Amino acid sequence: MKLIHLYLPVFLIVLSIDTLAQYADEDQLDSLPYRNPGLSMVREQLTEHSQNIKNVQANLRALEERLQLFPTAPALLSKKESIGELIAEPLAYPLDSDRSQSPADLSSVEIKPLITAQKMGVPELVPKKTRIGFYILPFLALQGSSGLNYMHPTLKSNIEHQLGFASGWRVGAETKRLFVEGELFYNRNEFKGTAELANSIPGFSSLSSVGESESFGFMVNAGVKFSLSLETEFLIGAGFGGMNQEIGFLLAGFPVPEGEQTVFSGQLFAGVNHQLAEHFRLGARYRWMRVGKMDLFSYRSLHLAELSLGYVF
Repeated sequence: MKLIHLYLPVFLIVLSIDTLAQYADEDQLDSLPYRNPGLSMVREQLTEHSQNIKNVQANLRALEERLQLFPTAPALLSKKESIGELIAEPLAYPLDSDRSQSPADLSSVEIKPLITAQKMGVPELVPKKTRIGFYILPFLALQGSSGLNYMHPTLKSNIEHQLGFASGWRVGAETKRLFVEGELFYNRNEFKGTAELANSIPGFSSLSSVGESESFGFMVNAGVKFSLSLETEFLIGAGFGGMNQEIGFLLAGFPVPEGEQTVFSGQLFAGVNHQLAEHFRLGARYRWMRVGKMDLFSYRSLHLAELSLGYVF
């Protein structure tokens, strides 16, 4: 802008002289009624000034182009480049900066994205740590028992089972829909009842009996899960395994030989798991277990209501 203000008066003066030179054209001078040597000299001087003015104009245009006072036509784009690519490419320098800066100065310029995910209303995706599906769940349970009878040829027993308890550890692996697990458990029940001689008069040979049963077992379970919410799921499954069962009681105050035997057992169960935190799980299950027959004792059924709390990897 300073150069324009500097050369503007010069340009006006040159324009005025150029206009006067046009009136001093050779044809106009030849049309005069007489030829004067002085006029010929003036004509030569005007011609010389006119040429000088044209030279000055050419120099001004060259100076303007050199100083880039006027924008030049952009170079033609190559075939490999498109206008969209040039527009999408971010500028390497701010628009209001001086392009004559050195690369060292331009390297310190911070380039910020024009549009962020938050400005567009799109939530940023934070990678969530995925679990490998391995869990350890210790559990406690209340246990009821039914169906146990003493199978002696001379006695008829009627045994009432009292409420017992069970505890154990459960270790398993799971996917989104299926799970497989193994559990190690211990349970204990007390019972009482009566027994009568087989060939005696009813009511006159009734004998009281009290006793208890203890069991250690290992079960392998498998099942299916159904999602109820983001943190809660319903599960159903079945399992089988072995149980070492020991039963002993007193008949009319006299000890009866204990029975101890490892028997086959199977179970059905259903329950709910709730994810308290990323790695902590609370669970509740109902389990129905069928325990195999021993030499002196019949089959029996166990009903367990359990609560578990453990860690999920």
